[in-house]
Amino acid sequence: MANEPQSVHNVVNGQNITFSRDDISDWGYTRNGRQVGSYTVCVLFKKMLKEEADNYRTNYGYDC
Repeated sequence: MANEPQSVHNVVNGQNITFSRDDISDWGYTRNGRQVGSYTVCVLFKKMLKEEADNYRTNYGYDC
């Protein structure tokens, strides 16, 4: 269910999509319980309360 397109209807699960690096505005994935990428979230930590940012770091594996 999580991989099924929700907002677009011109793609299907498993379809290959071609794009360039310039088409990517942010990206992220989890590896060994830690976030890789997700740089926009890291920037937002600077505007969050310290406790809120610490919660994301602790519970969701952000290293920034």
